[in-house]
Amino acid sequence: MSRETPAVSIIVPVYNLEALLPRCLASIAAQTTPDWECVLVDDGSADGSLAVCRQWAEQDPRFRVLHQENGGVSAARNAGMAAARAPYFLFVDGDDTILPETAAWALERQARHPGDLIGWVLHDQTATAPDLVHPPCKRYTKAQLQAYIFTIPSANVTNKLFDAALIRQGEVRYPVGQARGEDMQFCIAYFHAFFAARPQAIVRQYDLPLYIVHNDNGAARASKKAVAAHPIEWDPEESRGYLHTLRAEYRQMSDSMGGLAAVPAEDAMNLCVQYCRRFAFGVWAAHQLGEPVPRDFYRWPEIRELLAVMRKQKLYSGYYWPLRLQCTPLVRAMYQSDESESKKLFWKVYWLGWYALGGSWRRR
Repeated sequence: MSRETPAVSIIVPVYNLEALLPRCLASIAAQTTPDWECVLVDDGSADGSLAVCRQWAEQDPRFRVLHQENGGVSAARNAGMAAARAPYFLFVDGDDTILPETAAWALERQARHPGDLIGWVLHDQTATAPDLVHPPCKRYTKAQLQAYIFTIPSANVTNKLFDAALIRQGEVRYPVGQARGEDMQFCIAYFHAFFAARPQAIVRQYDLPLYIVHNDNGAARASKKAVAAHPIEWDPEESRGYLHTLRAEYRQMSDSMGGLAAVPAEDAMNLCVQYCRRFAFGVWAAHQLGEPVPRDFYRWPEIRELLAVMRKQKLYSGYYWPLRLQCTPLVRAMYQSDESESKKLFWKVYWLGWYALGGSWRRR
Protein backbone atom coordinates (compact mmCIF):
# COMPACT_ATOMS: atom_id res chain seq x y z
CA MET A 1 0.00 0.00 0.00
CA SER A 2 1.30 3.44 -0.86
CA ARG A 3 -0.75 5.67 1.39
CA GLU A 4 1.04 8.83 2.41
CA THR A 5 -0.20 8.33 5.97
CA PRO A 6 -0.63 4.69 7.00
CA ALA A 7 -2.75 3.80 10.04
CA VAL A 8 0.17 2.51 12.12
CA SER A 9 3.96 2.67 11.99
CA ILE A 10 5.74 -0.47 13.18
CA ILE A 11 9.21 0.52 14.39
CA VAL A 12 11.91 -2.18 14.48
CA PRO A 13 15.45 -1.49 15.80
CA VAL A 14 17.98 -3.84 14.18
CA TYR A 15 21.45 -4.76 15.37
CA ASN A 16 23.25 -7.94 14.26
CA LEU A 17 20.07 -9.97 13.76
CA GLU A 18 20.71 -11.47 10.36
CA ALA A 19 19.59 -14.95 11.44
CA LEU A 20 16.43 -13.88 13.27
CA LEU A 21 15.20 -10.84 11.38
CA PRO A 22 13.40 -12.69 8.51
CA ARG A 23 11.08 -14.37 11.00
CA CYS A 24 10.19 -11.02 12.56
CA LEU A 25 9.59 -9.29 9.23
CA ALA A 26 7.51 -12.18 7.93
CA SER A 27 5.18 -11.76 10.92
CA ILE A 28 4.79 -8.07 10.10
CA ALA A 29 4.15 -8.76 6.43
CA ALA A 30 1.43 -11.23 7.47
CA GLN A 31 -0.69 -8.59 9.26
CA THR A 32 -4.38 -8.94 8.48
CA THR A 33 -4.65 -5.20 7.93
CA PRO A 34 -2.64 -3.90 4.97
CA ASP A 35 -2.61 -0.32 6.30
CA TRP A 36 0.81 -0.16 7.92
CA GLU A 37 4.38 0.88 7.36
CA CYS A 38 7.43 -0.71 8.95
CA VAL A 39 10.41 1.51 9.74
CA LEU A 40 13.54 -0.65 10.01
CA VAL A 41 16.43 1.12 11.74
CA ASP A 42 19.74 -0.66 11.21
CA ASP A 43 21.92 0.47 14.10
CA GLY A 44 25.33 -0.10 12.53
CA SER A 45 25.07 -3.90 12.25
CA ALA A 46 28.32 -5.74 11.53
CA ASP A 47 26.61 -8.74 9.91
CA GLY A 48 24.15 -8.99 7.01
CA SER A 49 21.20 -7.39 8.80
CA LEU A 50 21.17 -4.28 6.60
CA ALA A 51 21.04 -6.45 3.47
CA VAL A 52 18.07 -8.33 4.91
CA CYS A 53 16.28 -5.03 5.60
CA ARG A 54 16.89 -3.79 2.06
CA GLN A 55 15.75 -7.08 0.54
CA TRP A 56 12.40 -6.84 2.32
CA ALA A 57 12.02 -3.19 1.34
CA GLU A 58 12.59 -4.12 -2.31
CA GLN A 59 9.87 -6.78 -2.09
CA ASP A 60 7.35 -4.62 -0.21
CA PRO A 61 7.47 -0.79 -0.26
CA ARG A 62 5.71 -0.66 3.12
CA PHE A 63 9.11 -1.56 4.61
CA ARG A 64 11.35 1.49 4.90
CA VAL A 65 15.03 1.27 5.84
CA LEU A 66 17.14 3.70 7.85
CA HIS A 67 20.84 3.14 8.50
CA GLN A 68 22.91 4.84 11.18
CA GLU A 69 26.13 4.36 13.11
CA ASN A 70 25.75 2.19 16.19
CA GLY A 71 24.15 4.21 18.96
CA GLY A 72 22.13 1.64 20.87
CA VAL A 73 18.52 0.57 20.85
CA SER A 74 17.26 3.88 22.28
CA ALA A 75 18.89 5.91 19.51
CA ALA A 76 17.49 3.50 16.93
CA ARG A 77 13.94 3.76 18.24
CA ASN A 78 14.18 7.54 18.46
CA ALA A 79 15.27 7.65 14.82
CA GLY A 80 12.39 5.37 13.89
CA MET A 81 9.88 7.62 15.63
CA ALA A 82 11.27 10.69 13.89
CA ALA A 83 10.80 9.03 10.49
CA ALA A 84 7.44 7.36 11.16
CA ARG A 85 4.38 8.86 9.45
CA ALA A 86 1.40 7.15 11.09
CA PRO A 87 -0.74 8.50 13.95
CA TYR A 88 0.04 5.40 16.03
CA PHE A 89 3.27 3.51 16.77
CA LEU A 90 3.94 -0.15 17.48
CA PHE A 91 7.40 -1.21 18.64
CA VAL A 92 8.68 -4.66 17.70
CA ASP A 93 12.12 -6.08 18.48
CA GLY A 94 13.86 -7.71 15.55
CA ASP A 95 14.19 -11.09 17.27
CA ASP A 96 10.50 -11.33 18.22
CA THR A 97 7.27 -11.69 16.25
CA ILE A 98 3.69 -10.44 16.42
CA LEU A 99 0.49 -12.30 15.67
CA PRO A 100 -1.15 -11.66 12.27
CA GLU A 101 -4.02 -9.92 14.05
CA THR A 102 -1.92 -7.63 16.27
CA ALA A 103 -2.08 -4.37 14.31
CA ALA A 104 -5.72 -4.80 13.23
CA TRP A 105 -6.89 -5.71 16.73
CA ALA A 106 -5.01 -2.80 18.34
CA LEU A 107 -6.40 -0.28 15.86
CA GLU A 108 -9.95 -1.65 16.16
CA ARG A 109 -9.82 -1.55 19.96
CA GLN A 110 -8.39 1.98 19.84
CA ALA A 111 -11.27 3.07 17.59
CA ARG A 112 -13.70 1.51 20.05
CA HIS A 113 -12.11 3.41 22.97
CA PRO A 114 -10.78 6.66 21.47
CA GLY A 115 -8.40 8.52 23.72
CA ASP A 116 -7.61 5.53 25.96
CA LEU A 117 -4.31 3.63 26.09
CA ILE A 118 -4.56 0.11 24.69
CA GLY A 119 -2.15 -2.58 25.91
CA TRP A 120 -1.74 -6.37 25.75
CA VAL A 121 0.76 -8.92 27.07
CA LEU A 122 3.87 -10.77 25.94
CA HIS A 123 4.03 -14.55 25.65
CA ASP A 124 6.40 -17.20 24.37
CA GLN A 125 5.53 -19.34 21.36
CA THR A 126 3.70 -21.87 23.54
CA ALA A 127 0.81 -19.45 24.16
CA THR A 128 -2.64 -20.75 23.25
CA ALA A 129 -4.79 -19.09 20.60
CA PRO A 130 -6.04 -15.78 22.04
CA ASP A 131 -9.66 -14.77 22.53
CA LEU A 132 -9.73 -11.67 20.36
CA VAL A 133 -13.42 -10.97 20.96
CA HIS A 134 -13.70 -11.04 24.75
CA PRO A 135 -10.22 -10.77 26.28
CA PRO A 136 -10.02 -10.02 30.02
CA CYS A 137 -9.25 -6.36 30.64
CA LYS A 138 -7.92 -4.45 33.65
CA ARG A 139 -8.56 -0.71 33.78
CA TYR A 140 -6.45 1.98 35.42
CA THR A 141 -7.36 5.63 35.90
CA LYS A 142 -5.00 8.56 36.39
CA ALA A 143 -5.33 8.14 40.16
CA GLN A 144 -4.26 4.51 39.79
CA LEU A 145 -1.23 5.20 37.60
CA GLN A 146 1.28 4.35 40.32
CA ALA A 147 -0.33 0.94 40.75
CA TYR A 148 -0.23 0.31 37.00
CA ILE A 149 3.44 1.30 36.76
CA PHE A 150 4.33 -1.58 39.05
CA THR A 151 2.48 -4.22 37.08
CA ILE A 152 4.58 -6.40 34.77
CA PRO A 153 2.99 -5.27 31.46
CA SER A 154 3.47 -1.57 32.17
CA ALA A 155 7.24 -1.52 31.63
CA ASN A 156 7.22 -3.01 28.13
CA VAL A 157 7.09 -0.88 24.98
CA THR A 158 6.26 -3.79 22.69
CA ASN A 159 2.78 -4.36 24.12
CA LYS A 160 1.10 -0.99 23.64
CA LEU A 161 -0.33 1.18 20.89
CA PHE A 162 1.30 4.59 21.28
CA ASP A 163 -0.23 7.88 20.12
CA ALA A 164 2.35 9.65 17.93
CA ALA A 165 0.88 13.10 18.62
CA LEU A 166 1.25 12.66 22.39
CA ILE A 167 4.84 11.50 21.94
CA ARG A 168 5.67 14.59 19.93
CA GLN A 169 3.73 17.03 22.10
CA GLY A 170 5.22 15.60 25.28
CA GLU A 171 8.68 15.29 23.73
CA VAL A 172 8.82 11.69 24.90
CA ARG A 173 12.08 10.01 23.89
CA TYR A 174 14.11 6.94 24.76
CA PRO A 175 17.12 7.76 27.00
CA VAL A 176 20.15 7.37 24.74
CA GLY A 177 23.15 5.82 26.49
CA GLN A 178 21.18 4.35 29.39
CA ALA A 179 22.35 0.75 29.90
CA ARG A 180 19.23 -0.54 31.65
CA GLY A 181 15.57 0.32 32.01
CA GLU A 182 15.13 2.40 28.85
CA ASP A 183 11.75 0.79 28.14
CA MET A 184 10.39 1.65 31.58
CA GLN A 185 11.69 5.22 31.44
CA PHE A 186 10.05 5.75 28.05
CA CYS A 187 6.77 4.26 29.26
CA ILE A 188 6.65 6.34 32.43
CA ALA A 189 7.33 9.52 30.45
CA TYR A 190 4.57 8.54 28.04
CA PHE A 191 2.11 7.78 30.86
CA HIS A 192 2.61 11.24 32.33
CA ALA A 193 2.20 12.90 28.93
CA PHE A 194 -0.87 10.76 28.30
CA PHE A 195 -2.68 11.67 31.52
CA ALA A 196 -1.56 15.32 31.35
CA ALA A 197 -3.34 15.60 28.00
CA ARG A 198 -6.25 13.29 28.87
CA PRO A 199 -6.88 13.26 32.64
CA GLN A 200 -10.19 11.38 32.24
CA ALA A 201 -8.75 8.66 30.01
CA ILE A 202 -8.18 5.03 31.01
CA VAL A 203 -5.37 2.56 30.53
CA ARG A 204 -6.96 -0.64 29.19
CA GLN A 205 -4.59 -3.54 29.80
CA TYR A 206 -5.86 -6.67 28.04
CA ASP A 207 -4.73 -10.17 28.94
CA LEU A 208 -4.18 -10.97 25.29
CA PRO A 209 -0.94 -12.51 23.92
CA LEU A 210 -0.43 -10.53 20.73
CA TYR A 211 3.38 -10.35 20.95
CA ILE A 212 5.64 -13.41 20.95
CA VAL A 213 9.07 -13.58 22.59
CA HIS A 214 10.93 -16.59 21.18
CA ASN A 215 12.83 -18.94 23.47
CA ASP A 216 15.60 -19.54 20.92
CA ASN A 217 16.60 -15.90 20.57
CA GLY A 218 19.78 -16.15 22.62
CA ALA A 219 21.13 -19.18 20.78
CA ALA A 220 20.44 -17.78 17.32
CA ARG A 221 21.80 -14.26 17.74
CA ALA A 222 24.59 -13.27 15.42
CA SER A 223 26.38 -11.46 18.25
CA LYS A 224 26.32 -11.46 22.02
CA LYS A 225 27.38 -8.73 24.42
CA ALA A 226 28.50 -9.30 27.97
CA VAL A 227 26.66 -7.25 30.55
CA ALA A 228 29.14 -4.97 32.24
CA ALA A 229 29.25 -4.63 35.99
CA HIS A 230 27.51 -1.53 37.26
CA PRO A 231 27.62 0.57 40.41
CA ILE A 232 24.47 1.27 42.38
CA GLU A 233 22.70 4.00 40.44
CA TRP A 234 21.22 6.62 42.71
CA ASP A 235 21.11 10.35 43.25
CA PRO A 236 22.08 11.23 46.84
CA GLU A 237 20.39 14.64 46.81
CA GLU A 238 17.13 13.29 45.41
CA SER A 239 17.24 10.43 47.92
CA ARG A 240 17.22 12.58 51.05
CA GLY A 241 14.09 11.78 53.06
CA TYR A 242 13.24 9.08 50.52
CA LEU A 243 11.49 6.80 53.01
CA HIS A 244 8.92 9.50 53.82
CA THR A 245 8.46 10.29 50.11
CA LEU A 246 7.96 6.61 49.34
CA ARG A 247 5.52 6.24 52.21
CA ALA A 248 3.30 8.98 50.77
CA GLU A 249 3.53 7.46 47.29
CA TYR A 250 2.62 4.01 48.60
CA ARG A 251 -0.35 5.40 50.51
CA GLN A 252 -1.66 7.17 47.41
CA MET A 253 -1.25 4.01 45.33
CA SER A 254 -2.99 1.78 47.89
CA ASP A 255 -5.87 4.20 48.46
CA SER A 256 -6.42 4.60 44.71
CA MET A 257 -6.88 0.82 44.39
CA GLY A 258 -9.18 0.50 47.41
CA GLY A 259 -6.39 -0.97 49.52
CA LEU A 260 -3.61 -3.33 48.51
CA ALA A 261 -5.72 -6.30 49.62
CA ALA A 262 -8.22 -5.47 46.87
CA VAL A 263 -5.60 -5.71 44.10
CA PRO A 264 -5.72 -8.95 42.03
CA ALA A 265 -3.08 -11.43 43.16
CA GLU A 266 -1.05 -11.19 39.95
CA ASP A 267 -0.70 -7.42 40.21
CA ALA A 268 -0.30 -7.55 44.00
CA MET A 269 2.67 -9.88 43.55
CA ASN A 270 4.56 -7.38 41.46
CA LEU A 271 3.55 -4.43 43.62
CA CYS A 272 4.74 -6.19 46.77
CA VAL A 273 8.08 -7.19 45.24
CA GLN A 274 8.69 -3.68 43.91
CA TYR A 275 7.72 -1.81 47.07
CA CYS A 276 9.66 -4.16 49.35
CA ARG A 277 12.75 -3.47 47.27
CA ARG A 278 12.12 0.27 47.21
CA PHE A 279 11.66 0.44 50.99
CA ALA A 280 14.91 -1.52 51.29
CA PHE A 281 16.61 1.02 49.05
CA GLY A 282 15.27 3.77 51.30
CA VAL A 283 16.85 2.07 54.32
CA TRP A 284 20.14 1.65 52.42
CA ALA A 285 20.12 5.25 51.17
CA ALA A 286 19.41 6.62 54.65
CA HIS A 287 22.50 4.85 55.93
CA GLN A 288 24.64 6.20 53.07
CA LEU A 289 23.43 9.74 53.80
CA GLY A 290 23.79 9.48 57.57
CA GLU A 291 20.03 9.82 58.06
CA PRO A 292 18.30 7.83 60.79
CA VAL A 293 15.65 5.31 59.82
CA PRO A 294 12.42 6.51 61.51
CA ARG A 295 12.04 4.82 64.91
CA ASP A 296 8.51 3.72 64.04
CA PHE A 297 9.38 2.65 60.45
CA TYR A 298 8.37 -0.99 60.92
CA ARG A 299 5.12 0.10 62.60
CA TRP A 300 4.09 2.33 59.71
CA PRO A 301 0.63 1.26 58.48
CA GLU A 302 2.09 1.04 54.98
CA ILE A 303 4.74 -1.51 56.01
CA ARG A 304 2.20 -3.45 58.06
CA GLU A 305 -0.27 -3.54 55.17
CA LEU A 306 2.43 -4.63 52.73
CA LEU A 307 3.57 -7.53 54.89
CA ALA A 308 0.00 -8.51 55.85
CA VAL A 309 -1.06 -8.80 52.22
CA MET A 310 2.03 -10.85 51.42
CA ARG A 311 1.30 -13.16 54.35
CA LYS A 312 -2.40 -13.56 53.56
CA GLN A 313 -1.95 -14.12 49.82
CA LYS A 314 1.36 -16.02 50.24
CA LEU A 315 3.33 -13.68 47.99
CA TYR A 316 7.06 -13.97 48.55
CA SER A 317 9.90 -11.48 48.22
CA GLY A 318 13.46 -11.92 49.44
CA TYR A 319 12.93 -8.81 51.56
CA TYR A 320 9.92 -10.28 53.36
CA TRP A 321 11.79 -11.75 56.34
CA PRO A 322 14.27 -8.87 56.83
CA LEU A 323 11.34 -6.42 56.95
CA ARG A 324 9.17 -8.67 59.08
CA LEU A 325 12.02 -9.28 61.56
CA GLN A 326 12.62 -5.51 61.66
CA CYS A 327 16.33 -6.09 61.09
CA THR A 328 17.60 -2.85 59.60
CA PRO A 329 21.22 -4.02 59.06
CA LEU A 330 19.93 -7.08 57.15
CA VAL A 331 17.52 -4.99 55.06
CA ARG A 332 20.40 -2.72 54.15
CA ALA A 333 22.79 -5.60 53.41
CA MET A 334 20.18 -7.37 51.29
CA TYR A 335 19.80 -4.35 49.05
CA GLN A 336 23.57 -3.95 48.75
CA SER A 337 23.85 -7.62 47.74
CA ASP A 338 20.85 -7.39 45.40
CA GLU A 339 22.72 -4.70 43.43
CA SER A 340 25.98 -6.66 43.31
CA GLU A 341 27.12 -8.98 40.54
CA SER A 342 27.01 -12.23 42.53
CA LYS A 343 24.03 -11.47 44.82
CA LYS A 344 25.45 -14.13 47.13
CA LEU A 345 23.90 -12.88 50.38
CA PHE A 346 20.66 -11.93 48.67
CA TRP A 347 20.05 -15.40 47.25
CA LYS A 348 21.11 -17.12 50.47
CA VAL A 349 18.54 -15.16 52.49
CA TYR A 350 16.00 -15.45 49.67
CA TRP A 351 16.02 -19.27 49.58
CA LEU A 352 16.32 -19.73 53.34
CA GLY A 353 13.30 -17.47 53.80
CA TRP A 354 11.26 -19.24 51.12
CA TYR A 355 11.92 -22.71 52.52
CA ALA A 356 11.18 -21.42 56.04
CA LEU A 357 7.68 -20.65 54.75
CA GLY A 358 7.27 -24.20 53.52
CA GLY A 359 8.35 -23.52 49.94
CA SER A 360 4.74 -22.95 48.95
CA TRP A 361 4.43 -19.17 48.61
CA ARG A 362 4.29 -17.63 45.17
CA ARG A 363 7.65 -16.07 44.35
CA ARG A 364 9.36 -14.03 41.70
